[in-house]
Amino acid sequence: MRSVMIHHLGTGDRDPVLGTATRRLVLLVATLTLLLLAGAPAAFACSAAEGHHCYSLTYYDMSQPQGEEVYGAYADIETYYGDVPRWAKGDRINDELWVSFEGGHKWVEGGATIGNGLDATTPDYFVAREYGCGNCYWEFDYPGASPGYYNWYGLYLNEPNGATGEWCATWAWDSKPDFCFGGMWTASDELETGMEFATTQKSGANNNGRSVGWEQWNNWTWHELWAGAYNHAEPYWEAPLCISVPAPGYALGSVAFAVPGC
Repeated sequence: MRSVMIHHLGTGDRDPVLGTATRRLVLLVATLTLLLLAGAPAAFACSAAEGHHCYSLTYYDMSQPQGEEVYGAYADIETYYGDVPRWAKGDRINDELWVSFEGGHKWVEGGATIGNGLDATTPDYFVAREYGCGNCYWEFDYPGASPGYYNWYGLYLNEPNGATGEWCATWAWDSKPDFCFGGMWTASDELETGMEFATTQKSGANNNGRSVGWEQWNNWTWHELWAGAYNHAEPYWEAPLCISVPAPGYALGSVAFAVPGC
């Protein structure tokens, strides 16, 4: 399997959703219909520029003082189609799982990326992490290693060796972690899964898929549900992206996303 490491300068391509001033748009979590943000003003036009990525995802912002925290997350992700015409310029669409620490200053993510200088239409696996130090974003892409379309694939982001602050990315079919990153918190209080749209709609870029998230509670048990006694997963999306939360037939922590097609 040929792979390539991409080291980005700056704070990384990802703008943590809850760390920006972008307005949170909330809809009833019971909705099962893809919605168009008709007439809803976007804070900025979507593009590959840092700070201008758009998102269609479900996020779980936990109440850590009340004991809500996790030692791991897992997502089954399925992409139906995708196209990034500006792929050679570095534009991308990620269908991904994201685990955050320190209010989004540190994080680990992975999934499949379309574009990103690799290919216009092929979703290739990737893993990335950020330490929040200004020049320490790191990404590992797998050119030619793709889940394809209409195929589920799974990714664990967790602490397989105990609550040590070392978080690992493990593809569901592997028997041991693929990458591990120390220096994180021993527990996470924010999870996200869905689509990161780092390109322009005018270019004709498109994507459609879904993700089903699991969480590993701080008693080390796994649950197909992003919810606790105080908070639960909610939707977040920006025009022109579309969303359905939860994804039809699934629990909180799942999302169906698309652009265009509302």
